Amino acid sequence: MTINRYTIEADPDFPIQERFNVLVPLNFMLSTDGNLDIWCYESTAELAQRFADEFADDDERLFSDEAFDWIYREYADTVDSWGYAADEKRRGVWLYNFEARDESDLDLSLIREDSMMLGDFRKYKNKTTFNLEMQARQYLRCAVTVQEGAVVSIAGENMRFDEAVTEIGCETNPHYRRQGMAVSNVVLLTQKLLEDNNRVQYNCSCRNDTSRGVAERAGFTQVGRSYYLTCYQK
Repeated sequence: MTINRYTIEADPDFPIQERFNVLVPLNFMLSTDGNLDIWCYESTAELAQRFADEFADDDERLFSDEAFDWIYREYADTVDSWGYAADEKRRGVWLYNFEARDESDLDLSLIREDSMMLGDFRKYKNKTTFNLEMQARQYLRCAVTVQEGAVVSIAGENMRFDEAVTEIGCETNPHYRRQGMAVSNVVLLTQKLLEDNNRVQYNCSCRNDTSRGVAERAGFTQVGRSYYLTCYQK
């Protein structure tokens, strides 16, 4: 792929008086049309520009160990001065970015009879790591599979930052995998979300072939790749 152009958007630094547990001082996305969008904090704009000067001319180098090593090395002093440390476990882990924009994108035949939109979460045990109480409190919708009175597979909305776009994620309890529950719930949830949103996003790790397969089977289209420098408070 040829990178046609790149843009850098710098946002105001996070409020120093509010110490967040997780910060993302740099993230970038390369879309399938060759556009590279880079986001950073205003105080790290110079670092982001240096990164672009070094790597924005080659999509293979952009997602290489060389690029990730550069980011971790060059950002180390800055994030350390904030009282944070980069997450070493995520070094080299980038994301596939998928989207669905219309119901016609979806394979509705994959929706199982036992997939349903979650109503009162208190009626069921929860065998996933999703926080169903938080989902309900924030009015984030979920499609679930219930077995023997427990939620064993779920597709749910993530926190919304854009009314026109919704990002979703999914999980199935290990004892219930390989039965089509995840893709069923993803298709059902996406169908409902597309009634109110222009598009639905699904992101997964480059190391998670199973999750990538769920997106592709459901009918999502890959729109790019992205990388986040994730830092945690010390």
